[in-house]
Amino acid sequence: MASIALSSARRLSVSSSSPALSAALSLSHSYALACHQNRSTARRSESDSARRAPRVDSSSRRFGASKSKREVTMTDDIAAANKRLVRRFYKEVYGDWNMALVDEVVSPQFTSRDWPKGSATGPEGFREFYSAIRTALPDARYVVDDVIAEGDRVVVRWRLMGTHEGDFRGIAATGQAIELKGIAIYRVAGGQLVERWVVTDLHGLLEEMRESAAR
Repeated sequence: MASIALSSARRLSVSSSSPALSAALSLSHSYALACHQNRSTARRSESDSARRAPRVDSSSRRFGASKSKREVTMTDDIAAANKRLVRRFYKEVYGDWNMALVDEVVSPQFTSRDWPKGSATGPEGFREFYSAIRTALPDARYVVDDVIAEGDRVVVRWRLMGTHEGDFRGIAATGQAIELKGIAIYRVAGGQLVERWVVTDLHGLLEEMRESAAR
């Protein structure tokens, strides 16, 4: 654009000798020259900025990616270890009723959110809760259907089966075979179970037991 204005200014200066027109042509020439200089300066500034921009070391990018991969691997290893712990717990405690393992695996601060308010915590609370279940269901046994682990949480989908031969939640023995289904979420820390949330179909089971006891 500047070159066009310059050439136009030259052609007009040859064809006219008016003082006013000469002044206008001189101003136009100065403006075109200034625009040309500003664009040249802007291009040099962009080039200098590009040269000064810090370069990203490809080795740094590789290090960041590998670090992230290591962190993911470590998290997966923790989840796998927690999953093995809970599987072992269900097999030896809920399957074989080896209560000696409770002191090793159940944290002193362990609490289950489905226990009645005021219940003891830790191994003591655990023993009390399951002692009552085994009194009502002497042949109680758990069957594990699914175990899923992520981070410090382990989810277990289970079934409790047994024969109702003792008082259970105020319901006298019926001799009925029962099956209770549920899902438990455990929080694991330091190789121990520290917290648990449980959802079951206990309400429906109790209704069936009451109806059976009333017959």
